[in-house]
This record gives sequence, C-alpha cells and structure tokens, in this order.
Amino acid sequence: MESSGEGGKLHRKLSLPARFGSRVSLRRSPKPSAKTSKPPTPDPPDISLKPPALPPKPARTTKLYSNLPELPSKPPELTPKPLKLASKAPELIPKPNTQRFSSNEHAAAILQGCEHLRSDATLCDVTLESGDGSETFPVHRVIMASASEYFRAMFTGGMKEQQEGLVKLPGVSGRGLRTIIDFIYRGGVTLDLDCLRDTLEAANHLQVVPVLTFCSQLLNSKVTVENCVEVERLSSELCPEEVQAQVREFIRQNFSALVQSGRYLRLSERCMNHVLESHALRGFTEAELYRAARDWLDADGGRGASTPSP
Repeated sequence: MESSGEGGKLHRKLSLPARFGSRVSLRRSPKPSAKTSKPPTPDPPDISLKPPALPPKPARTTKLYSNLPELPSKPPELTPKPLKLASKAPELIPKPNTQRFSSNEHAAAILQGCEHLRSDATLCDVTLESGDGSETFPVHRVIMASASEYFRAMFTGGMKEQQEGLVKLPGVSGRGLRTIIDFIYRGGVTLDLDCLRDTLEAANHLQVVPVLTFCSQLLNSKVTVENCVEVERLSSELCPEEVQAQVREFIRQNFSALVQSGRYLRLSERCMNHVLESHALRGFTEAELYRAARDWLDADGGRGASTPSP
C-alpha cells in the first residue's frame, strides 16, 4: 500500500513540469526563422511606344466647318488698275481782298463834332424854345430826331413843325430842355435834386428814356428820412412804377422816424395805405397805428370821409 502511494506522488511530480512547460510554450510567440523568403517582384507593365489612337471628332464639329467656302489653293492674281489723273487742276477758292475795320472812338468823335457845330450855331436848321419862353436853343433836326421819338415824329411825320424854323415846347422848362439837349449832344448829364423835377418833366415829355433812367437812379440813391416825402410825391407823378415801389418801401422801413418827426402827415394816400396794409410793419401797437392814421386824416380834411377802424 505504501509503495502504491509513493508511486502516485512520484507520478504527479513528474507530470508537473510537463504541464507547466506546455503553458509556457503556449505564451511564447514562435521565433521567425533566420532566413525569410522575399515576396516575388511583379513584372513591369508593357509600355508601348506607339501613342494611343484619339477618339473620332463629333459629327457636329464637322458640320460647323462644312458651311465655309473652299479656299482656292492658289490666290487670284491682282491686276493693278491705272490711276486716272485729273486733266484739269482743281479750282482754288479765291481769298477775299476786303477786310472790315471799326473804330471805337468814331462815334464819340462824331458826337463831339456835332456839339462843336451846335455851340457855334453852324448848320443848325431849327430853334427850340422852352414852354416858359425863358431860353432858346439852335439845334440840328437830324440829331434831335435820332435821339428822341418825340422829335422824330415831329420832324418826319408831316407836322407843321417840320417846316418851321422856331418850335415852342409847352410844358418843358428852360432848365429841363437844356439838360435834355446837353445829354443828346454830349452823351452825359449832371443831375441834382434841385433840378430833378424839371429834368423829369422834360424827359417824360420828349421821351428821352436814358435820362429817365438816370433820374430814377438818383432818387433811389439820394432818398433820406428828411426828403423821402418830397421824393415820394415826385416819383408818384413822374417816375416808373418800379421806382415808386422802392421809395414806398423805404418809407415803410422808416415809418417810426417819420411819425416821431411828423413828416408822415404829408404822405400821399397811396403811400399811407401801403404802410398801414403792410404785415411787415414793426414797433407799433394797433392803438398807435389808429392814432397815426387819424392824425393823418385830420391833417387834410379832403383825404376821405371814412376812417380806419381800431
């Protein structure tokens, strides 16, 4: 019995290394062999030296060029045409032999010469007399007719003055007539406020428009608070509407000073209405304007029966 037990132990001891060795051999990877075989090298592709054939062109491309005309293989020969020379030379346009010249001093020289003839009474064919009979002036009909529509109608329209040697001009003062004649023969005039009424009356009557313009410019430049009442009356009688409007506007702007001085009492009815109806009038209450209008009416009883309402 003991021998059988010892024999079993011995058998187990001998079998242990075999079992452990089998586990170790399972865990270890197999070592590669010293000489590994290389994979076979593939053969190089067979490259042909001849290029591949291109695919045929589409049919529509051929149709695009089928409409073109066929060009000749040889260009046509060009035959040079002989030049036709004109048998006659072209006519040249002749240059003008004349040239126009002008002188800016000529008109002034003519006017100055006419003034010398008038001052010497040379070649004068008519004498003008002022309406008040204070002065007479020998003049040339052609000069007066060229500068005034009034004299042109008188000396060329078949009027009796066309044959008379002395022509009287009613409504024209001697001072005003002298101013007009001086302007016609000299092209300039000297004006002041003292002679302005006489000049305006003569210029309006004889229809000398440039002198009217000069008078209007003088009124606009010389009007003051002290003389605006007289200028307004003069312009309303003899000046164009444009000048009258400018003078009335000056009075409106200075109406306060005119009321304080009392000069507004001599204003014309038209000018007073312009001032009172203006919405731009400043510095007055309604009561003050009413008193001013009432005093203006009382200063001249003939200015109207109706009074403005307060």
